[in-house]
Amino acid sequence: MPQLSLSSVNKRYGDVTALDDVSVDFPNAALTAIVGRSGCGKSSLLKLCNGLLQPDSGCVYALGEDLAQADLTKVRRRIGYAVQGSGLFPHLTARANIILMAELEQWPAEDIQDRVSTLTTLAHVDPELLERYPHQLSGGQQQRIGLCRAMMLKPDILLLDEPFAAIDPITRTDVQHQLSVMLDAEPTTAVLVTHDSREALSLAQHLVVMDAGRIVKQRSRTQIEAQFPGQAPEAVLAQLLDAGSE
Repeated sequence: MPQLSLSSVNKRYGDVTALDDVSVDFPNAALTAIVGRSGCGKSSLLKLCNGLLQPDSGCVYALGEDLAQADLTKVRRRIGYAVQGSGLFPHLTARANIILMAELEQWPAEDIQDRVSTLTTLAHVDPELLERYPHQLSGGQQQRIGLCRAMMLKPDILLLDEPFAAIDPITRTDVQHQLSVMLDAEPTTAVLVTHDSREALSLAQHLVVMDAGRIVKQRSRTQIEAQFPGQAPEAVLAQLLDAGSE
């Protein structure tokens, strides 16, 4: 049974259709990238996955529960969330940002320290950075801290809303690599929204292509590599979008 799925979901904002009869089962313990043109519904889909938005019709299932009937606070504690710009609380140190939810869950201090040590090692975060505030960190450092925070409670699902879009290309590649390291060490059902086709095809095991509020293509990375051998990611995405609109 998929840990995260949508069934016949529709969502409108006034006269604008954001999602049109969307159904998808996200593969367990794998990263799925959602790609498509601006305004195609990617971010709306992601926000439905943890109840930040409610569908007008259809169902969203997370961790075996219909989110329309679930205790969202309880479900969200099992879902990590990382966003563009890291979303760190500016008045908290890096360490305090990472451990906030664990403290609210009343984890023992020793368990918190062990978890922080594990995550910062995986994310290549220098321990000296943990006592700094977000404004004292570079964009890449902030994003690493954001990933550590999202993974702190060992989530069953990880949602990533363009987390690397605001950092420079060289740093972005490095942080993307550390995300892969973290997910290899702790396999999680992860969903990444991105405008970057290269990022999508390098990180994801599964690709969902959207256009005008609909899912037009779904492919595994293995299928894509077999269908488009040696082609640039931008060309691959363009062909998938063109094929989906036929």
